[in-house]
Amino acid sequence: MRMSDERYGKGQTGVIQSDISQPKLATGKDDCPQVAVIIPAHNAMAYLPEALTSVLNQTYQNFEVLIVDNGSEDGIKSWYAQLGEAVRTKVRLYFQVNQGTCWARNTGIAATRSPYVAFIDADDIWLPQKLERQVALLERNPEISLVYCWSATINSMGAPLGRIYAERLKDNVWAGLLVRNVISTPSAVLVRRSCLDEVGGFDTTLFAYIEDKDLWLRIARSHQLMTMPEVLVQKRRHPFSMSNHWSAMEKASYQVIDKALWSPPFELSDRTLRVLRRKSYAEVNRHMAWKPLQTEAINVRTSLGYLIKAWRYQPLCIVSKESAKLVFVMVTISLVGPQRYLQGLRRISRLRQILSQRKYLPPLRQC
Repeated sequence: MRMSDERYGKGQTGVIQSDISQPKLATGKDDCPQVAVIIPAHNAMAYLPEALTSVLNQTYQNFEVLIVDNGSEDGIKSWYAQLGEAVRTKVRLYFQVNQGTCWARNTGIAATRSPYVAFIDADDIWLPQKLERQVALLERNPEISLVYCWSATINSMGAPLGRIYAERLKDNVWAGLLVRNVISTPSAVLVRRSCLDEVGGFDTTLFAYIEDKDLWLRIARSHQLMTMPEVLVQKRRHPFSMSNHWSAMEKASYQVIDKALWSPPFELSDRTLRVLRRKSYAEVNRHMAWKPLQTEAINVRTSLGYLIKAWRYQPLCIVSKESAKLVFVMVTISLVGPQRYLQGLRRISRLRQILSQRKYLPPLRQC
């Protein structure tokens, strides 16, 4: 059976090779759940059950789950077949050849008519009130098309790494997102289906891990976005998982920036375009400088190289608070070593959790 929807690009939704449980495609808002939760999966069985459990344990229950298997070879069909009947009435499993995360997410979007769409990566975890709070916010604010929450990082074993992504949107949302993607992960987003129908889905020509910024920029051209200043997602970091892809991520980030600047939502002078481009390129490299420090395979030298490139694009960025934090972390790691640094982060995270539980600190709302 071929799923297609021209709003998400010709053929972008791919081919469902076979199916264990074929969902009925809803034709309107009244005969489908309010939220469609889309989980792309490729050989993700090490974490997928935990991710699905975090969705099923949401305090808000008016949703359906669409797992899109992207050519896995790890027994996902057998796992799904063993799920209880009650779970399988709520969770649907699709299959397609391995075409990448963008194709998988677009397959899920095209297969649902729910008025709200949420994404969660197969190795991430939602906190129980994530959907409830985001749905309530969009219901109260019909002018808002997309809401995202903050996230905290965990390692491959689920232990906190001490990093919290807690950034707000700037006044000029489009320009702010161009320079810095404050939406840390698609797992943090809830978006209106009508918005996706208008702007289209994920661009399948882009490198994985950067295609989300392109979609957020296209949404920001004509829709309002909102920050939910609360940590409701745990974002998993894997040792060594991205070290071979950092160069490709950097180049793809430039591609997204240039694509957005080719047709800005408002008139910009040539000088302003050049300034935005250099500032955005600098921010790409400063963001990339964190990557080698956010896995268990810490590499200070690679991090420093990206920070130097950021300085070359925009010399003033070196005096920013973010750059100062980067330098402090690199110096600390060089002095105490990676293992002691990671141990310190975990202790700080545990202490913060204890203090928040005892109401000495608010529950993980800011860095």
